[in-house]
Amino acid sequence: MIAVTSLGFNRIERQQYCVATWQAVGLRVVAVQNPGEADRLKPDFPNVFFKEYELPSVNLFSKNTPTIQSLTNQAIEENETALIINSDISIKDKPSVFSSYWEVIPKTLSVGVRWNYNPGSKRRTREPWGIDVFMITKEMAEQVPDIGFRIGLPGWDFWITYHFYTLGYGVHITGSKLFHEKHPRGWNSDDQNAYRKVIAQKYNCTESMLPYFIKDITKR
Repeated sequence: MIAVTSLGFNRIERQQYCVATWQAVGLRVVAVQNPGEADRLKPDFPNVFFKEYELPSVNLFSKNTPTIQSLTNQAIEENETALIINSDISIKDKPSVFSSYWEVIPKTLSVGVRWNYNPGSKRRTREPWGIDVFMITKEMAEQVPDIGFRIGLPGWDFWITYHFYTLGYGVHITGSKLFHEKHPRGWNSDDQNAYRKVIAQKYNCTESMLPYFIKDITKR
């Protein structure tokens, strides 16, 4: 299994720490980046394999981050099951049990829900809405369309969950221990409105329907 992410130029130390936790449980790390980014990031992430892709000509959001499809396609290109993961999520599973949390279940999307904490605090609270980790097999990756969603911007986690649900997949919440250090939000209300518009057009969902569907199906 590979871990697939996209690295940013802010909070480098946090990302280095998180990548190290992925490697500690045996994952090879692939970072999908925009053209010209890999050479700038390699010195800080020497044990990460980088891939760069041209940006689509149309962008619905405020930032030109890689598309979700470019990440899920790594399962096809690498011929490996891929753990799609945000770059600031640490994995605290013991290596001996990590693979048991992420076993492939036929016709099922396995996901991980994080625990949030403030820097320096030991108090953890479970994330009430978002999802940060998805297990995508090669077969599943072949069913992911590019409808504009990008990593690091709102809605992609809701969309990919609902997309596979519409294809008849079950949703399994793993027991994997995932942690997220709180930080300022990296997107704006226009980004949120953009994702809602796409969902409404492609899946005939109302603004409020999808978030509560996600809460229900992930038992939160």
